[in-house]
Amino acid sequence: PSEIHNLKHNLGKSIATNGFLSTSRSREIAYTFAKKGSKRSDTETVLLEIDVNTSKLATALADIAEYSHYPEEQEILFDLGVSFTLRVVNYDMKEKMWIVTLTAVEDESLTTDTETVLRKYPDEKDINILLGNLLFESGQNKQCQKYFKNLLHHCKNEHDNFAKIHENIGRTYEYENNYGEAIVYYISAFNGYFSSDRFENAARLASIIGAIYYNQNDKQNARIYTDISYKMAKKDARLPDNHCVIGRCMNSFACLEQDSQISLNYHIKSLNIYENPSEMCKCVDHDQLIALTCENIALIYSNE
Repeated sequence: PSEIHNLKHNLGKSIATNGFLSTSRSREIAYTFAKKGSKRSDTETVLLEIDVNTSKLATALADIAEYSHYPEEQEILFDLGVSFTLRVVNYDMKEKMWIVTLTAVEDESLTTDTETVLRKYPDEKDINILLGNLLFESGQNKQCQKYFKNLLHHCKNEHDNFAKIHENIGRTYEYENNYGEAIVYYISAFNGYFSSDRFENAARLASIIGAIYYNQNDKQNARIYTDISYKMAKKDARLPDNHCVIGRCMNSFACLEQDSQISLNYHIKSLNIYENPSEMCKCVDHDQLIALTCENIALIYSNE
């Protein structure tokens, strides 16, 4: 086939993937998948052997076995656009397959994106959602949006990830400042979380919806969703007073309040929460929230 011919005539050169590359630590497992082959007569079986210097942090891969539904496959995921140097292309007569040896090329920026995702979403175990998050964190917003919409197309309404997928699509629209579409998907996600008794997620999302309405100068709906978020966080999710969802509500109440002293009090409550968050809080951007809250407090003082 022409693909094999191209590989053999490009030894020593770099090739790149145009998507994620799922591999295994185990040669036996990879061999099993390779031997499944194809019923088509115009195809060849190829086994990729990838050499990676794991002592260098700039290799764009992640061991995701613990996140997989099949941990025994020992899955290693290579990031978007990772490059490889083509070393060897040989045909194994005994096994009747091509053995292609590659060496991973270091790329610190891709590694940073992968590490960011794993750190930012520590409780996310679904590899499909993690892959979409990786697209978003690496700046591939349009691809992320397309990815999650495709995922949604294959996901039934009752699926556990239905709400998560809607939330992530909403996030891509919010990133584009397309707030109308963002709210549509966020509300759908909110309803999904609420109907499945995931009240913490529902409360968190309600606060985000309220903030978007506020930025659109729709203070009525901003107040409605902030109230929903606060009541749900306290009553249904039973979150502690120093949870960041409560902190977000305090910030929103402060912005909606016309009395500067009352607004200041809300901001100070919010700041105290962000500086001393509950262990239950899964938020990882406390520093950013602290900075924004301090800026709001400074603005109130400057206007006095």
